[in-house]
Amino acid sequence: MYGNDVYNFTRKFMDNDGHEPYYNFMKWKNGWSRWNTPDDIATHPSMQNSALSTENSSRYLEDGSYLKLRNVTLRYEIPADIVKRLKLQNMAVSFSGDNLLTLTNYWGQDPEVTITPSTWVMPGVSDFKYPPNKQYI
Repeated sequence: MYGNDVYNFTRKFMDNDGHEPYYNFMKWKNGWSRWNTPDDIATHPSMQNSALSTENSSRYLEDGSYLKLRNVTLRYEIPADIVKRLKLQNMAVSFSGDNLLTLTNYWGQDPEVTITPSTWVMPGVSDFKYPPNKQYI
């Protein structure tokens, strides 16, 4: 998926500039900076203005482009001569994996968000969502 922007609602709380001392502070990305003087061009407000740091802001809007490897299945048929020695008709070994890899620059857990509005979800918003689990069989 390329070109989708995601509003990272989780960052509204984790990237809070000291306003709420009970939340964890996130590690800053390269290029992020804090506003100090009136002529600064920064990605984050000053610590003195931390009361407003959790307000909705475009700084929580991120590139949500991603590439995912959702499912891989590998199967190997055991050669017939080996299978016959085991007194079987056929035999195979297989491996399957789901949600194996996600390539993205998105800071949150999963850049894949809904585009369908509903009662509890807003389109394009990542809201403390647990990422898809990896499965190996």
